[in-house]
Amino acid sequence: MLLAGQMYVIVWKFEVPLESDEEFRSAYGRDGEWAKLFARHDGFVGTELIAIDEPGQYLTIDRWESAEAFDAFMEQNRVEYEQLDERFEALTEAEDLVGSGERR
Repeated sequence: MLLAGQMYVIVWKFEVPLESDEEFRSAYGRDGEWAKLFARHDGFVGTELIAIDEPGQYLTIDRWESAEAFDAFMEQNRVEYEQLDERFEALTEAEDLVGSGERR
């Protein structure tokens, strides 16, 4: 059971060209293909797509019950994760891991 306040989050920042914006939002949003892949694992809590100040710049926040839940997901789904990452690579000009850690 997830205790109040307990959660592991992973934050990514993306720069998206205007011509890819709609497809990017569809793929990376709450109901997008990334969220569908993550949702196959019990430890996934949810994902959030946030448009930030500059046009074409987004943050994604992926929430997991724990770092161990995310690690287990990756162990079981690494090939599909890498295939999806490669498939959507052309939608972005830049992708940076902002950070990950336990919510306190």
